[in-house]
Amino acid sequence: MRIAAVSVAPLLPDVVIGGSQKILVDVLTGLARNGHDVHVWCTGTSAHSGEFEISGVGVHPELKLRGSFPATHQVPPFKLAATTQVLSEMADWGDRVYLHADAVYLRHALGETDIVRSIHDYVYEEALVSTLAFDATTTIVPSNYLKSCIETTAAITGKESIESVCTIPNGVEVHAELPEPKLPDGIAPRSKDDLILLFPHRPEPTKGLVEAFRTAVEVQLRESSRNVRLLLPMYPKGSGFDEAASESDEVQQLAAEHDAESIVELHEWLSPSEIPSYLAAGDVTLCIGSFIESFGLVPMESVANGTPVVCSRVGALREFADIAGVTLTP
Repeated sequence: MRIAAVSVAPLLPDVVIGGSQKILVDVLTGLARNGHDVHVWCTGTSAHSGEFEISGVGVHPELKLRGSFPATHQVPPFKLAATTQVLSEMADWGDRVYLHADAVYLRHALGETDIVRSIHDYVYEEALVSTLAFDATTTIVPSNYLKSCIETTAAITGKESIESVCTIPNGVEVHAELPEPKLPDGIAPRSKDDLILLFPHRPEPTKGLVEAFRTAVEVQLRESSRNVRLLLPMYPKGSGFDEAASESDEVQQLAAEHDAESIVELHEWLSPSEIPSYLAAGDVTLCIGSFIESFGLVPMESVANGTPVVCSRVGALREFADIAGVTLTP
C-alpha cells in the first residue's frame, strides 16, 4: 500500500523534536518495514536542503506553512495555494493518507482519499479545530482519556456524528538489559554525592519548569549532604519549532528568580538514540507540569530505563497510577 503521511510540524534529518515526532518516525518506519511504500510530507524550513530519508521513509519538506506552533497556517495566500497543490498531488499518489496530529486545514486538497488521522495534545487550537471541523475515516488517539475528551467535546458542541475513535497506546522500547548510564556531552560526570533530577521535556512553562526549580531547591534543603543537579535539555538554537518554548538565557533567568541557578544545568537537545542512557543516568525524572498530557511518553520511557518518575495527576498521566516506578502527586 502507498501511504502518504502529513506532518504540519517539520521533520529534520538528525533531530527529533518532542514525543509526537518520535512517535511519527516510529510509526512510519514500522509501516515501511512491513512492506508499505511510505512517504511523508512536512513543512519546509531554512534547516532543510531538499528531500531526505529516515530509515527508508522518504521525507518531502514541501509544505509552505509556518513550521512552528501556534498559528501553523498563518502564511501569505500564495503559500497556502502552493501547499494545496502539494497536498493534492500527494493525495493522488497515496492509497491512504495519514495526518499525524492532523492540523491540516486545506482539506479540500485531499479529495476523496481515505484519511486516517491521529490526535495528540487536545489543548491546542489545531487539534480542537481538526476534530470539530474536519472529518476523517478513523481517528487514532494514544489514551482512553483522550478518546473520551474528543467524543464528549463533539457531543456537547452539537456535532451530529463522529468517526470511529480508536485508542492505540504509544509504545516504548524495552531492552533485555538496562542501558549504560551516560550524561550528555558538556555535562560534568556524576560524583558520589550527586542526586540527579531529570527534566526531559520541551523547555516551556506548562511542562513544569518552575515546579522543577522549586522541587530541586526543596530537595537540596532536605538532602543537604547531597549535591542536587537538575538537568534540562534546550531546543536546537534557532529551531523556532514551538514559540512557547524558552531560550537558554530565559531559562537561566527564571532559575535565578527561584534561587536554582546553582542547581540547574542546561544541555543540548538529545537524539532518540541518546535518550535511554540519559534516562538511566538520573535518580528521578520529573513530570510535574500543568500540561494536560494525552499519554505521557516520558514516564514510560523513564521507568523502562530504570529511573523512577514523579508525575502530576493531570490528563492521561492519571492512568499510570498502578505502574511500578511512577508516583503521582496529590
